Amino acid sequence: MIDVLVRLRTMALSLASAGCLVFALAAPAQAQLGEAEDNAQSAVREGADSQARINNLDDETEALLREYRVVVERLQAMREYNEQQRRLIAAQEAEITSLESQIENVTTLRRDISPVVQHMLDGLNEFIRLDVPFLPEERQGRVGRLNELMERADITVAEKFRRVLEAYQIENDYGRTIEAYVGTIDEGGEALELDFLKIGRVAFFYQTKDQSRSAIWNQDAGEWEILPDRFNGPVRIGINMAREVIPPEILVLPVRLRAEETE
Repeated sequence: MIDVLVRLRTMALSLASAGCLVFALAAPAQAQLGEAEDNAQSAVREGADSQARINNLDDETEALLREYRVVVERLQAMREYNEQQRRLIAAQEAEITSLESQIENVTTLRRDISPVVQHMLDGLNEFIRLDVPFLPEERQGRVGRLNELMERADITVAEKFRRVLEAYQIENDYGRTIEAYVGTIDEGGEALELDFLKIGRVAFFYQTKDQSRSAIWNQDAGEWEILPDRFNGPVRIGINMAREVIPPEILVLPVRLRAEETE
């Protein structure tokens, strides 16, 4: 009996010792497991943080890439603009050089052409003085106005030249037209009003208002010559034709008088 009790006590002590050993072994394992779980969770959190940082870096990289592309496009546009401005400046510089040359040429031309224009005007004045004396007030007045124009500094040489050419053209047209007008001549110290008939520069007539006397201008002698009375009718017809009172018809008028007709 005593042996049984001893054996039971021994077994109990053995079991107790084993339980203590198991408990002693289990405690460190549990602690290690908890630490592993904490490490795992910490690793997960760190991974998530790393991923977040990676995502942020990707976003920043994408934004920087877009900004870089915009800057590159602007740089290219600026280069193209600068190239265009360079060509424009080069063209403007060439144009300035050309204009300076033209201005210098214009100055030289103005200096050379001004005496020519004045010489032309002097020639026109002399031509009118020696020409058949029709429309004297109109023609001499035109030359007088041109002489005044030559003295004006606010009128360009080109405009002066144009006006003189215009006067030449008017004088040229006189040689191709038939014209009748009212004018006066001095006769015995009195102004006698007459009807004048100009047929180009071929013949120049006058007739009194009562149509009783007609005369033709003798350019060689520089004086009027009285026509025979038979020409009074044709001269009047010519005057009416020039005034478009009657339709054109054939006129029989002398260009100059024969010697026997002046006697």
